[in-house]
Amino acid sequence: MNEGRAYTNNSDVYVDITPAAGVTDIVSIRYKLNGLPPTTIAYTTSFTINVGNTDGAKVITLELIDGVGHVSPVYSATVTLDKVAPTGSITINGGAAYTASLQVTLGFTLRAGVDDVELIQLSNDNVTWSAEETYNASMSYTLPAGDGSKSVYVRLIDRAGNVGSAQDSITGGQEPVDIQTYENGDTVTVSDNSGKLVRTGFTFDGWNTKADGSGINYVLNNKFKYNKISLENNVLRKIYDTRLFLLRE
Repeated sequence: MNEGRAYTNNSDVYVDITPAAGVTDIVSIRYKLNGLPPTTIAYTTSFTINVGNTDGAKVITLELIDGVGHVSPVYSATVTLDKVAPTGSITINGGAAYTASLQVTLGFTLRAGVDDVELIQLSNDNVTWSAEETYNASMSYTLPAGDGSKSVYVRLIDRAGNVGSAQDSITGGQEPVDIQTYENGDTVTVSDNSGKLVRTGFTFDGWNTKADGSGINYVLNNKFKYNKISLENNVLRKIYDTRLFLLRE
């Protein structure tokens, strides 16, 4: 039944019959679905049974009847109908908003109760999809080249063939690095957005020492006097270690 597959999302179940060698006198088939009253049809090697739209196990039993009325033993097969698409979510680099590398880690979380996802497909545009591959909760992935917002779409495919979907986005670019050496009292110019940091729906508006914009603002191309102790302890460490900048909607 259904070529031996245990799960299906199609209400039409295919039954194939292969008689034993030398058996040529079968004239009819008598079958039952989940113990309901039997249905008798003319013998054929393949036919379809509609099992309804209610999810769950479908037990089909059948008997083969020859021309003089002899009845075979009862044959039985079970298939489980499942029409519910799996649901879940995808994160890029643990939900990070930005990345400086095209090499990222995708994380997948299935909704509570979903335990039958077997395959996934991935896409950058929700149009062209990768080949099916075995589902894992985490996997490496290469984003397309270029700066800017990147989206990754996933198809979650369960054992019955149902397909669910999810999507996440991340923004590319790199924070600029000043390799020049400064002494106390030297004039420092605040870098512009040379690393092409972008975020969909926002405009780059300068640098800040706190992610929520509540720290010290540094306006692009402004100049200030270098103070080693002040900058190392209070500003540069926070900017470069946590890679913070201010974006304005």
